Amino acid sequence: MRYCFIFFVAGALIACSEASDLSEGTETTSPDGQTAADSTSSTTETDNTDGTDSSNGSDETDGADGATGDYANCQFQPPVGATCNPYPGCPITGCASEDICTVYFTGTKKQLGCVEAGAVAMGGSCDHTDGPFCSNGVCVEGECRAFCVGNDDCPGNAVCTQMSGPPPRPTVCGAAQSDCDPLASADTCAAGTACYLKNDGSTDCLTIQGNGQQGNACNAPEDCATGFVCTVLGEAGETGCATLCSTDTENPAACSGACPSETQVKDLGNGYGACVPAEDTTPAEPPPSCNVLLQDCASEAQGCYPTNEFGEACLVKGNGGYKADCNQVNDCAPGLTCVASKCRWICDPSDPFNENCETGVEAQCAASEGATSGYCDE
Repeated sequence: MRYCFIFFVAGALIACSEASDLSEGTETTSPDGQTAADSTSSTTETDNTDGTDSSNGSDETDGADGATGDYANCQFQPPVGATCNPYPGCPITGCASEDICTVYFTGTKKQLGCVEAGAVAMGGSCDHTDGPFCSNGVCVEGECRAFCVGNDDCPGNAVCTQMSGPPPRPTVCGAAQSDCDPLASADTCAAGTACYLKNDGSTDCLTIQGNGQQGNACNAPEDCATGFVCTVLGEAGETGCATLCSTDTENPAACSGACPSETQVKDLGNGYGACVPAEDTTPAEPPPSCNVLLQDCASEAQGCYPTNEFGEACLVKGNGGYKADCNQVNDCAPGLTCVASKCRWICDPSDPFNENCETGVEAQCAASEGATSGYCDE
């Protein structure tokens, strides 16, 4: 049934409606003929959209850029700013099926995100700028390599390490390495190469670059001769070649027999050691002895002071005057010593007149512990 109502409000206005239009959640027709959803509808939309790309998640994307923002079920989280997760052990990457999650460049800007997969297999030659591009993993040093969480994810004895250069710096597999023994008497590496222990603890056949011997400066393992390792030699932080040895006492190349007497063993881990210069443990010679009352040191640059360790000894003289602040006995000028952070005159406890003290016989010459002299307690 159709109902019509007439209202006279500032002119005649007629409004008609169908009885069915009074129900909730129906559609109304606008004057221009377009159909729009009734804003009073309580029906919940279930179109499965999940972002501006209108995908429902079947392609593993989660928005226009493919970023999920949360990889709670992944073993390893991607670097900050990444729009996908390339690491093994992650059930999703955040990329469409025809794309890979990898490092790419936009001009000079480095990014980690989804790009179309290339044709080069893992281990093949690639160029991240002009192509050819990797079908998986990432192009590093002209080779397609895998992303990794640990060394177990890397083939060919390679080491899992952080990618160099500007951020992002995901962890990737290094170059495949030879599983050689740098302590073996017979070198199994090809001509012109030798087996070296690298700074990360791995071994590899590297092209020989130098013939550095014990103590010679080096920047890389291959700067040293076979049987040596490039390592930090001392507290100053200088690097140099050092004889490589085994910390296993049963090994023929055990450090106990390989290191010269003037060296000590530095543990490099993984059963390897290096013969580095021994620390100088020779005790310093004690300062010359003297008499504080006579101030008889041979050098004019020294004064005689009472000390706990050496008794009365010649030390570099200070210039602190009477009652000046001090921390060490030789902060004071010769003839004075430091007592309770103040320079005090040295005196002779056996002198009844206390001639070295300002107040003379009225002063107290307190004997210093372990010394034949005292100080004027005025």
